[in-house]
Amino acid sequence: MLNMFQISKYGFLREEFSEDLPDHYEYLDDLIDYYYTHNISEFREYVKSFTDFDKDYDISKLQLVEIQNVYSASSILAHIYVRSEEPYDKNVPLSIGSPWHKSGEFLDIPLVLTHAAINLYNWYLLDESKPPTLNNMSPINVFNKDEKINESEVSFYLPLMAIEAECGSMVHNMETIYSCVEQKNVLGNEDIIANMSEIKSKLKRQIQIMYTIPNYSHPAHFYHHIRPFLHGSSEEVWTLEGLDRKLEYKGSFMAQSSLTQLVDIFFQLGSADDKIKLEIRNYMPGAHRKYLEYISGKTNLKDYLLVDNSEEHMDFRKQVNKKYRECEQLIHTFQKLQLSIFNRYIKFFNNTERASEMDLDTNLRKYMEHNNKVVLYESDISEDSSSDDSSEEEVVVKEKEEYPDLDSYSDMEEKEGIEEMVGYYNMIERELIHFTYLFLVTYIIAIFIGNLYFLYQSYATCGSIGY
Repeated sequence: MLNMFQISKYGFLREEFSEDLPDHYEYLDDLIDYYYTHNISEFREYVKSFTDFDKDYDISKLQLVEIQNVYSASSILAHIYVRSEEPYDKNVPLSIGSPWHKSGEFLDIPLVLTHAAINLYNWYLLDESKPPTLNNMSPINVFNKDEKINESEVSFYLPLMAIEAECGSMVHNMETIYSCVEQKNVLGNEDIIANMSEIKSKLKRQIQIMYTIPNYSHPAHFYHHIRPFLHGSSEEVWTLEGLDRKLEYKGSFMAQSSLTQLVDIFFQLGSADDKIKLEIRNYMPGAHRKYLEYISGKTNLKDYLLVDNSEEHMDFRKQVNKKYRECEQLIHTFQKLQLSIFNRYIKFFNNTERASEMDLDTNLRKYMEHNNKVVLYESDISEDSSSDDSSEEEVVVKEKEEYPDLDSYSDMEEKEGIEEMVGYYNMIERELIHFTYLFLVTYIIAIFIGNLYFLYQSYATCGSIGY
């Protein structure tokens, strides 16, 4: 049944690996290659004049994985074309706009750089004999040509891909638990405890993966060279040439993971009619959006256990309650880490450079701040949970010991950023002083040599007239 929602054994990440475009759309690879080897003016002219493609091709003849590849490649190409250099050319040529429009319509997803375009559909395996993991994946296409910036860009996308690959399978653990609830096979069922433990393990792993972003992706590279491509089209309307279609979409791809919202639904974090989260769902693939709507209507494990207050299964309820609290604390830690990364990679630069927020910045900030306002532990499964051997406070302390304090982490990152910027200006100051010193020394030497030459000329002149 999960196939109809495009859910694989990895979760929302597709199982079938393919980095190749179908024959009718191989030219998109050629356009990307042309971008990497030419300046942006030449690239734009080449794309405008490119006509060797079939604008009437029926994309529904392709396999799903091929359509996803077309959507990813055309999304990235469109943003390269528009945003690589000012002034922005907001009229996307038909050679890019046609496959972008068709693939987006088929997948029921907006024409903007979504999480699906840059992460879910934009990866390949380094070793095809092994599964997708943090160390065995890489993006197919990126925006930046500079080697160092390219490395930061890859290091920013890769953890988001790896979280889907390594942690997304928790959807199957949740499905198992939902199935037990539907069959009323919950109380005393050890499968519930086992699957809750699996979910906890994957929530912990996504924190570990997310920590690699600040370790390998340079914040200044992201802010100045990656972030502009993620801005969206809501502040300046884009048009698709020959298709009479205007694009006005927000940029906020970091918040568009269906896995994040699935976790919120399963653990009942936030309200079901949360406007911010419902709006973000519109930027997910249609099949994933429908799955979240479907799963939202199911009876939750916590609701089911709240109904039963019998003494018979008190110990079981305590075990489940403990797992819930441990998982919720991990979710909160992950949310704090997301906010910390946003502060370091966007907010810090907006503040220090006194730059106005892009639409992308505003959307991300609102989402992150909103997420961190969610109150955890609103209700326990059992009123007697206070007698549990592992209290809520002990769970929190345990997680703080395992992960660095994120407030301190954020302060440290900001301090390092300030020191980096101050160091940069100090370097410029030293270079200016050094240049001024060299200039003065050269000037003095030139004057000295000039005076010697004048004295020599005077002596020679005096000698020639007999003095």
